[in-house]
Amino acid sequence: MTDQLTAGTARPRPRVLPDYPFRSRWFDSSAGRQHYVDEGPSGAPPVLMLHGNPTWSYYWRHLVGGLRADHRCVAPDLGGMGLSSRPAEPFTPEGFEARAERVEGLVRHLVREEGAPENGWTLVVHDWGGPLGLRWACARPERVARLVVLNSMAFPWPEGHRLHWGLRAVRGSAALARLSHRGNLFARGVTYLGLRTRMPRAVRSAYLAPYARVEERRAVEEFVRAIPLRPADPGWDLAHRLGEGLEVLRDVPTLLCWGMRDPVFDDRVLAEWLRRMPHARPRLYPEAGHLLLEDAPSGVTRDVRAFLAETAGVAGTTDAANTPGGTRA
Repeated sequence: MTDQLTAGTARPRPRVLPDYPFRSRWFDSSAGRQHYVDEGPSGAPPVLMLHGNPTWSYYWRHLVGGLRADHRCVAPDLGGMGLSSRPAEPFTPEGFEARAERVEGLVRHLVREEGAPENGWTLVVHDWGGPLGLRWACARPERVARLVVLNSMAFPWPEGHRLHWGLRAVRGSAALARLSHRGNLFARGVTYLGLRTRMPRAVRSAYLAPYARVEERRAVEEFVRAIPLRPADPGWDLAHRLGEGLEVLRDVPTLLCWGMRDPVFDDRVLAEWLRRMPHARPRLYPEAGHLLLEDAPSGVTRDVRAFLAETAGVAGTTDAANTPGGTRA
């Protein structure tokens, strides 16, 4: 592997990726090459899946596999993560807005070049994919027909919440942050502490493969440092505005899939989602942790499929306007 992982290049695909038989696709974004998968009939209702930190599109493999017969499943790797380019872009509030706008850039590409519908999208988010995806959805609510939230947030931390000690340590100590960066400790830790079942070695290797070298991990550490904890933090006002902006999605059918043993997003965060989105349907997984799709892939896929079927009429006019097509080569 000889690429330099600049803004214009992307990471080669690892050879061994269990349960990830999907073709890699590429989009030239404003921050370099973005990797994504695009599975299912081209004319089927589109589902956009946004991962968090330090995961990548590999996280969505079971859900993509379970939905692609009837839905067009798009799962990108966020800039600086997975197989996408590593842009030299600080995670400031302005950088956050640029990342959210690149979500729209990919959607526009799929609409203009790949036959996707303009509207009628189902947005599925997890972890940092939540604030990024919800920022996009709030800016362009006409595109979003349904929303599925897996252990994430899009507002300031609720009162009484205490950030996990590991995140607080890496975020609060420059020395520990450097150590974590050199040893890939945050990503490694998530593959152990982020789920309640034992992750197979080959799956762990697949999760960690995009971050094998030190220069590939910048975004992982930046996402941690960007977590806003108090009003003085740069991202606090942004989180507050995003939470207030959720009002525009009050009429969007919403499913909350929640791992109840998540050490990061606890039941206080779930309660805040239900307060802000009282129309949301909660589905709770008592023995699942933060990586919900590793602990309960079958249950989550079943519940998401049922939700999409029950709310199919919401996107009915958009679906009817599409010409059914086969899976793209």
